[in-house]
Amino acid sequence: MKNAGTLKRLSFATALWLLIPVTSLLIAQTCEYGPCNSLASGKTVYLNGSRLPTIQSCIDSAGAGGTCVVPSSYSGALPFSSRLTINTSGTTLRCEPGAIIQQAGGFRSAHLMVITGNDVTVTGCTIRGDHSASNSALIFASGVTGLRISKNKLENVASENFAVYIGGATSDFEVEKNDMTIRMAGRPIYVISNLPNTSVKTGTIRNNRIATLGGTSEDDVMLLTNVSTAGLSNVTVSNNVMSNGPASCAKGGCFCVEVGGFGGPGPTDITVKDNVCTARAAVNGGYSMAGTPPLRYKVNNNQYDAKNQKTVIAAYELSGSAAIASRNLARNLTGPGYCISVNMLSSSTVTENDCDGFSNGTNGAGIMIYGGALGRAGNNTISSNRVIFPAPSNHPHYGIWLQCNHTLADCSGNKIIGNRIEGNGGAETYGIKLEKDYGTMIGTSVTDNEILNTNVGLYISVGVLSTKYFSGMNRAATPLVNRGEATIWK
Repeated sequence: MKNAGTLKRLSFATALWLLIPVTSLLIAQTCEYGPCNSLASGKTVYLNGSRLPTIQSCIDSAGAGGTCVVPSSYSGALPFSSRLTINTSGTTLRCEPGAIIQQAGGFRSAHLMVITGNDVTVTGCTIRGDHSASNSALIFASGVTGLRISKNKLENVASENFAVYIGGATSDFEVEKNDMTIRMAGRPIYVISNLPNTSVKTGTIRNNRIATLGGTSEDDVMLLTNVSTAGLSNVTVSNNVMSNGPASCAKGGCFCVEVGGFGGPGPTDITVKDNVCTARAAVNGGYSMAGTPPLRYKVNNNQYDAKNQKTVIAAYELSGSAAIASRNLARNLTGPGYCISVNMLSSSTVTENDCDGFSNGTNGAGIMIYGGALGRAGNNTISSNRVIFPAPSNHPHYGIWLQCNHTLADCSGNKIIGNRIEGNGGAETYGIKLEKDYGTMIGTSVTDNEILNTNVGLYISVGVLSTKYFSGMNRAATPLVNRGEATIWK
C-alpha cells in the first residue's frame, strides 16, 4: 500500500506538470563558484583555486556565450608561457573591482592577451604591462568581429609597446571607457590595417582617459594603413580626454590622434569629434589627418590646449579631400607650429574654428593653407574662423596664409570668407597673405573678412591671378598690398 501511495502521488505531480503551459517554464542558468550573471547568455564561471585555478582555464570553461569572472581578490603575474588566449566566439572576460592581471617578465615581443574569437568582451580588468617587454601588447586582436574592450585600467606600457592593438581584418569593434593614464609611455590605442586585400572597418573609440608621458614617438590614438592594398574606414574617435608629452618626437607621432596611410592608402570616412587634448611637454600637435591623406573625414568640436608647450607642427594638421573641420579650439600655442595646417587639402571646408594664439616666430600663422606637392590644394572654403594673434615680435606672422610652393601644385579656387582676425599691432603682421612661389593660384576669393590691428590687411604676391577681394571690415594700417594680376577689388 505504501508503494502504491507513492506511485499515486507521483502520478498526480506528473499530471500537474503536464498542465503548465510550455511558454511559462523558467530554465535556470548553470553557474559555478559565484552568483549567476543574469545578462549572460551562457554560463558564468568564477576563477577558483581548485577546479578553475587559472584565468585560461576559467575562459575555456566559460566557452561560447559564457562569462569568466576574475574575483576582486585576484592579483596574478603571468609569465610568457601563461599568456591568455580567447579563441571561442561569444566569450566574456569580466573582472570584479580590484582584480589585477600582471604581465610578468619574459614576454619580450609576445602579447599578454590574444583575441582570435568573434564577439569577445574584456571588461573591468586592471591589466599591467612589464617594462622588459618590447613590441608587445596587453590586448591584441586581429581579424575578428564584434570586439568589445571596456571599463579596463591598462597600465605600465613601455615605449614601443601597446595597450590595445587592433589589426588585420577586424570589424565592428568598440574601445570605450578605459583608463590609460598610469605609466603609459607606449602606444595606448593602435589600430592598423596591415594585411593585403583586407580592411579594418566600423569601429568606435570613445570616452577613454589617456595620458602618455616619457616615451618616444607615441600617439594616444593612431589609425593607419601600411599595406598598399589594405583599407581602413568608418571609425569614430569621440569624447576621449587625452594628454601627451613624450620625451622625444624624433620618429614622428606625438599627437593625441593621428590618422593616415603610412605605406598604405589614406583611410576613409573617419570622424574625430568632441575630444580634449592637452600637451604636457613639447609635442608635434593635437590631431593629425595626414600621411597618405584620408578621404571624407570630419574633425569637429575638439579641443587642444598646448599649455604654452612647444607645438612643432599644428594643433590640427589636415590634408585630403572632401573633409570638414569645424568648431575646433586651439589655444596657448608656442612655435613653430600653426593652429591649423591645411596641407594639400582640396574640396573641403574649414569653418568656425577658434585659434587663440600661435607662434610669433618667423612665418608663424594661425591658419596655414599650403600647396607643397603635386596635386590639388584648392577649392577649399576657409570661413567664419576666429584667429587671435600672439604677442608682438619683430618676425613676420600671419592670421591666414595661403602659399603655393610646388611647380605642379594647383592652389586655385580657394575661398576665404567671413573670418575674424585680431592682430597685435606689431610690425610685419599680415591679416591674410596670398603667396604664389610655384604652381598655380587663380580665382581666390577673399570676402567679408574682419581684419583688426595688423600692419597689412591683405597681401597679394606676384603671380597670383584673378583674386576677388571684397574688403569687409579691414582696419589694418595698410589694408591692401596688391602685386598680383587681374585683381577684382570692391
